Amino acid sequence: MGRLQVAAATIGFACVLSGCGAFVPEFGELYDTTSAVPDALIDAIVSHVHCEVKSQIEFLILDDIELARNDIASGLPAKRHLKWLDDWGAQLSLTLTVQEKTTLSPGVTLNKVLPNATSVFTSGNVSTSQLETISLGATGSTDATRKAVVSWFVDFREFTKVDVEKPSFLAQTGAKPPPKQVTDLLRKLTPELAVAKRTYDELQRQAVAAGSDTLPPICKYPGGVLIEGDLKIRQWLIMSLRTAFVDNGVTGDFAKNLQNEIKVAKKDVLQNQITFVVSYSGNATPGWKLVRVSANQGGNFFNAQRTRTQDLVLTLGPAPNDAAAAAAVHQQNQDLAAAIGIAVANAISGRTP
Repeated sequence: MGRLQVAAATIGFACVLSGCGAFVPEFGELYDTTSAVPDALIDAIVSHVHCEVKSQIEFLILDDIELARNDIASGLPAKRHLKWLDDWGAQLSLTLTVQEKTTLSPGVTLNKVLPNATSVFTSGNVSTSQLETISLGATGSTDATRKAVVSWFVDFREFTKVDVEKPSFLAQTGAKPPPKQVTDLLRKLTPELAVAKRTYDELQRQAVAAGSDTLPPICKYPGGVLIEGDLKIRQWLIMSLRTAFVDNGVTGDFAKNLQNEIKVAKKDVLQNQITFVVSYSGNATPGWKLVRVSANQGGNFFNAQRTRTQDLVLTLGPAPNDAAAAAAVHQQNQDLAAAIGIAVANAISGRTP
């Protein structure tokens, strides 16, 4: 295969990978099994993240219940350190961004060959070649960016409360919540937590059999290497809430401090952000060097880049009593964040190097 064929093949491969930035880019990659159907890709990512969050919150609550039951068996007063988590929820925001950029930078140098110059020295004459050149160049680029934002809310009350206390049950029936909480997880688990416990016990048995301290994955959704995997949510929860299990520690009453911060700061208090970035590029530079004309002797003639970013923000806080109001506030926050992002991007792009 000649040099031109190799260059053409490289350019073609780079265009296949990136789309050359002249079309709306696809969210999926060539190796994604769902790349041909964008909504299937988004659904697979959302389903995996939702499963990870729900299962790990359930497992953490089950651990808290088990510790309290051990206290009862030991004759100690039963105390759930994470009981306040039963009324919380998780706001999730997934941003999927794909950017494709292609740059074409041809360069031509016109050569005018001049007679050799002869320098006379006592030890002999030295002949030096001479050349007059004019370099011409141009640069053109195309850049396409596609972004999708998906937000949803996981209400922990849906699996920690009995029907008469669940927000979905109250919304469907139009009933009012009972004046006092009737759920007592120390006495009886809800159906959702009972199912989660059976799964949790099985995963723990598998981990013990494998001689591992890490639970095997529970959430498996086909769709590519960036969909399957452990998001380390359990690790983050244990790390963030460890002090809640220490009585009279340096942080005092952890649950009480959280409630005070919520009242004073009017904000959610636990947040985790995970970002995946996949970036690759390809370039080709066919060149010629003739007597009168030289082409593409420096830099890249053709360059194609593709970057895919998956950004997940997980925020824990008290579940809102008014779902409509919570949705309106979240929409305002999304619009404000988008406006700030555009302003910052424009300011950076407008800078002179």
